[in-house]
Amino acid sequence: MKKEKKTKKEEKCLCPYCEEEVVTSCALCHACGAVLSYCVSCQIIVPDKEATKCPQCGTPLKRGKK
Repeated sequence: MKKEKKTKKEEKCLCPYCEEEVVTSCALCHACGAVLSYCVSCQIIVPDKEATKCPQCGTPLKRGKK
């Protein structure tokens, strides 16, 4: 019997600047080059460049890397 590998499906959302699909864990838009902030608790991208905390839960935001 073959063992099936379970792969974790990556969460995706749209870039607030160009509306292309962005992988949430990366928080970098490959289409327009925007570096985005995201909440690791809510797993949402926060488009506000000045935000340091998630507007939904208050968790400190993580910044994407270029």
